[in-house]
Amino acid sequence: MKYAVNTALFLLCIAAAIAVKAQSDDPSFEVASVKMNPAPGRAPIHFGPDSVNLTSIDLRIALILAYGVRDFQIQGPDWLRDSTGANRFNVEAKASHPVPEDQLRLMLRTLLADRFHLTLHHELKEMPVIALVSLGSGVKFKPSAPASPPDSQWLGFTGVSQTFAQGHHVFTNAPVEAIAAAVGVCTGNELPPVVNLTSLRGRFDFTLRDLPPPPPEAAAPTDDDRLAACDILTREDLGINLRREKAPVEILVIDHADKVPTEN
Repeated sequence: MKYAVNTALFLLCIAAAIAVKAQSDDPSFEVASVKMNPAPGRAPIHFGPDSVNLTSIDLRIALILAYGVRDFQIQGPDWLRDSTGANRFNVEAKASHPVPEDQLRLMLRTLLADRFHLTLHHELKEMPVIALVSLGSGVKFKPSAPASPPDSQWLGFTGVSQTFAQGHHVFTNAPVEAIAAAVGVCTGNELPPVVNLTSLRGRFDFTLRDLPPPPPEAAAPTDDDRLAACDILTREDLGINLRREKAPVEILVIDHADKVPTEN
């Protein structure tokens, strides 16, 4: 019996040591500060190459940056999206040396798990979507010129620059998923999310016009009317079609997260 107890204790110590090693192997920042900042308004986001500075953000934005997902892919409590400022916080974190963007995201995941006691899992969910589909005639946007990505972000897509002038949205250094998100702004919240089902990969420069308003005497447009108008716009501006589909989408399910992070 004593031998069995000693064996059980030994195995328990081994398991604990493996768990500690796994945690220590998780990439982490050299120094990091997470502090509540209950204030309205947002500041520019800095992300990379060796540091992350996020001011007055909610946990939803932090998750988008850490996991490279879009807003519709996050499933969790309503307070994750904070419009009042009550649950916003600042992050100031620095790595020991410059690292690739994927590594920086992993470091941010480790920080969120530590300070918010965040636990989550991934699910693949089939859902209605608006699919980006390439036309046979080819797309009308060009690959971005090789260069250091700008220190900017748009809707969580890091390195993307977006400007607006005379009814045109001009994007540079945008991945195809950012093109889908930009088209999703056109289709609006009432239609299913726009996802990329093309074979395109890489980063691109493109311009997309705003959807023109309907004539004053026209009846209120239906969802199908809006989709048809956005389809015309994307074909003319991007050389891409829009099509209703059902497709598997990766969902980030938040199992637990503290509203108030553990500070320094």
